Amino acid sequence: DARPFRILEAESASKGDGNVFVLRDARITTCTNDADRAHYSVRVREVEVVPQDHMAAHGMSWWFGVVPVMYLPYWYRDLQDNLGYNIQPGYDSRMGAFLLNSYSYRMNEYLKGETQLDYRTRRGVAVGQDLKWLDPEKQWRGDGTVYYAHDLNPKDDDDEYDDIDPQRYRVRLRHSQSLSDSDTLMAEGQYLSDPDILEDFFEREFRRIRQPENVVAYAHRGEIYEFDVLLRSRLNDFYTDINRLPEVSLTYIRQPVGDTGFYYEGLNTAGYLERVWPAADTNNEDYASMRVDSSHMIYYPDKYFGFLNVIPRAGGRLTYYSETLTDPGDTNGSPAELEGPGVRALMEAGVEASYRAYRTWAGGFVSPLRHVAEPYINYTFVPEPNLTPERLHQFDEVDQLDMDHSLKMGMRNRWQTKQKMAPYDLLDTDVYTRFRIQREDEQEAMDFLYFDTRFRPADWLQVNVDGALNFYTNLLNRFNTEIVCRPAGAWKTRLEYRLREDVSRLLIADVEYVASPQWIFDVYGRQEFVDSRLEEVGGSVQRHLDCMVIRLGTGWLPGYELDDGSRRNDEWKVTAEFWLTAFPKMGIGMK
Repeated sequence: DARPFRILEAESASKGDGNVFVLRDARITTCTNDADRAHYSVRVREVEVVPQDHMAAHGMSWWFGVVPVMYLPYWYRDLQDNLGYNIQPGYDSRMGAFLLNSYSYRMNEYLKGETQLDYRTRRGVAVGQDLKWLDPEKQWRGDGTVYYAHDLNPKDDDDEYDDIDPQRYRVRLRHSQSLSDSDTLMAEGQYLSDPDILEDFFEREFRRIRQPENVVAYAHRGEIYEFDVLLRSRLNDFYTDINRLPEVSLTYIRQPVGDTGFYYEGLNTAGYLERVWPAADTNNEDYASMRVDSSHMIYYPDKYFGFLNVIPRAGGRLTYYSETLTDPGDTNGSPAELEGPGVRALMEAGVEASYRAYRTWAGGFVSPLRHVAEPYINYTFVPEPNLTPERLHQFDEVDQLDMDHSLKMGMRNRWQTKQKMAPYDLLDTDVYTRFRIQREDEQEAMDFLYFDTRFRPADWLQVNVDGALNFYTNLLNRFNTEIVCRPAGAWKTRLEYRLREDVSRLLIADVEYVASPQWIFDVYGRQEFVDSRLEEVGGSVQRHLDCMVIRLGTGWLPGYELDDGSRRNDEWKVTAEFWLTAFPKMGIGMK
């Protein structure tokens, strides 16, 4: 029993020690149709089969129908895991024709490996090695990656950097571990040869995150508190980053103070922080400071008149800096200079009030239907601190805290029904703004009108909308829309529209059409309307056979003019993929 493989023919078969079977001059496949009509088959000089464990073959050749396409002197297949060969051929106008090869294998019950050998006609040969470790009980997991390319053409015409070395590489390490029910440890680091290697050789990863993080984090969670240690340090000197060397924090979650009716919440952090600029940046200087921040807040929630929820609050915040800056106003407009240590004091008082009203309708198109309306208001008073933001090194939002005398007003509306005897939000929308009671010169009294909406009329349809409207210009400062439609029928659609005032108006579309169980078509594109530029367009066609899937894809990125007057050339690519339905992670194009 070598399932999911099926033995079509064999010149001889014998049983060895234990549960080992040996076949010679055999032909095997995972296809279920007739032997003479198998879409693919593997011919082997000798194959060793241990049922439900592994298959090892010597002198193996892959055949599509009656056409031989590949020969391997040795091939191993784990019958328990989706491991094995992975091959991706294709063409890219920047890389040329390419053939990306990898072989994944299990080293023991905790460790898997993957070895890569890639060739690109314009870039040359690259090699890589991955290791992945996982505790069967999922107490710890991680991976390590080394990738090296001798790049024959390291500089594209549109690259910002001129001095990229042909010896290009990346080293990445990630690990997470549960030390106990209350303690976790996470580490992630990545060292790169240059700032463009991710974009050139790991495009999918680059689209998710442009700048990798290098951190070690420890967290301990108690019943009423959380203790964290964060060590963050830049490894690649061509990035701008905030180093935390380290930063520790102790957070007290909101909790009752005995039987007094009061609640307490606190946050304490301490760390040595550095803002570092790229090594090639001659316009900015690195700066650093020791910062100790302690924030405490007391709440007294209560309900009045049987419906009105009122939560008054009062608290304070002290922040110590080992370095502060002189007041630019005292230096006749000259740049601020270092002044030595200082302590910023912030006091805060406020009150939040809200109530809920609802009404339920029975009958109609949706039944039952309940409308829940929740108006709220939040008053905040923070006097001007003794150290304003312009006198502090800027690392994060803590250093931007300033005077705040404002009133936040909003309304949340939810339309609910029931699914499987539980409440289900059809529509959830939150609209709010802020009125500045005290403001600086030339600052408007009203903030933007913010809105956030989630619409779920069915399991197969989701609509998300959020943004900000400028009261004074009646223009959208920010607007995001996402529509995901996955009906049970043939069409699957995802549309996104991203607007940033005077910066970007981007439309993203991806449409998939399932013509039949055997054929799937997909098209996608991105259009930027600010400069009327088609950013990318492409598509694929996918054919399902009884034992394999074949997909052909293409993509085109039209060229455009850069800010410096140079031009980025057109880029286009073609890819071919196939994988076995029995082993979806093994095949061609699944890298």
